Parts: sequence; structure tokens; C-alpha cells
Amino acid sequence: MKRGTERSFNPDFDQRDAAPAEPLLVERLSPLDRRRSVGVPVLAGIIFVIALVALGGRAVSWYETVSEVTPAPATPISWVDTVVVPAGSATAASVATLPGLPTLSPSGPTAFPSLLPSVTADATSAGFLWTAGQPNHFTVNLTNTTSRTIRLSPCPTYRMYVLGTPAIAAVVRAMNCVDMGVYFAPGQVMSLDMVYTPPATDPRGFQTIEWEAISGFQATALLASIDIGD
Repeated sequence: MKRGTERSFNPDFDQRDAAPAEPLLVERLSPLDRRRSVGVPVLAGIIFVIALVALGGRAVSWYETVSEVTPAPATPISWVDTVVVPAGSATAASVATLPGLPTLSPSGPTAFPSLLPSVTADATSAGFLWTAGQPNHFTVNLTNTTSRTIRLSPCPTYRMYVLGTPAIAAVVRAMNCVDMGVYFAPGQVMSLDMVYTPPATDPRGFQTIEWEAISGFQATALLASIDIGD
């Protein structure tokens, strides 16, 4: 048998390709994607943590509010019944000479208004049903809204009466300067306990009580809707 005549025999089988074969194409490996999609369990966990933190903050706030001690209001300076000018006296009916001012007119410190600094005043009462002839307490709050210190010596005086009645007929009293001190500093607040006993001459029904400082400083406070009964 002749060479090359065998079935499927290739005479070039042992021959190498004239051109070198190219290397196999190798695809580049990409790094693994480390970002993972956020699933429902992860979102639920985040929401739970946020809610837990919020509840914890509210619990702390509630505890601080409950445990916080509210300071008690200042006790008003006690009332003293020191009469300087009695009601209906000859001095009160004409011109009252009081400590701290040379002369006071019957209607108040009009002769020397520039000598008296103005002080803010307001009046409050726990009850509004007053009985004639009986002592009734109310509070006058004084605030030094000026920029200067007011000296409370000689002791300031005041009067109180039903608005509309003659102010000249009211009793003039001295404040409790023993407890008030000598100086009234700028921005300082003083609460004074006052006692008013409606006389028989006061009108009945709903009235307004006027409190008026007449020496030491100028101040006026009104206490409205007081029901004065027999």
C-alpha cells in the first residue's frame, strides 16, 4: 500500500503551523460587587432602631419633667397696719405732711412729681367675695422698672380705697419697710400683702379697689370685680 493512501491519513499531520498560534482570549476578571441590595429585613431593623431611640428620648424628657421641682412663689411681705394719717382727719382733709416729701396735695404727689420715680404695680386677689367690716387680703406686686436704685428711707406710704369714692378720706399707711429693706434695686420685684376692710360708707356690689403709693415712689394698682357684700 502506498503511503498517503490510507484513510484519513494527512501527510502534514506532523508538521507545525508556519505561523505561531495566538494565545487563547482570556477575559478579565472583574472584582466582586461588594454593594448588596438593602432588603426588607434591613429596612425594618433600621426603623425599629430609630423608633427605639425616639421612645428613649421621650422617656428621658418625661422623667426630667416629672422630677423637676417647681419653685414655690415668693411669700408676700407681710402687711403691717401702721397708720400715718387717719381717715377723715383734719390733716387728710386738707394737706398731708408725710415722711419723704415736703408737702403732699390731697390727690397725691402732685406738688413734686419729679422727685418720685415711677414704679410698675399690679394687684391680685385669691378671692373676690368681700364682706364689709371684714379684713380681705390681696397682693400688690411692685417692679422697679427704672434704671436707678430707689431708697426706701423714709418709709414709703400708701392708701387704698374703692374707685369713685373720695381718696382724701382714705387712711394713709406706711409700708412694711422693716422687711422691704432700704433699697429697691432696678428690676427688683416686691410682693406686698395688703388688707382692706370695707367701711360702712363703701358702695356694695362689684367694685374696683385702687391701691396708690403716695410717697417714696409713684405707683397705682387696680383690683377689679370685687363683690362687696354686707
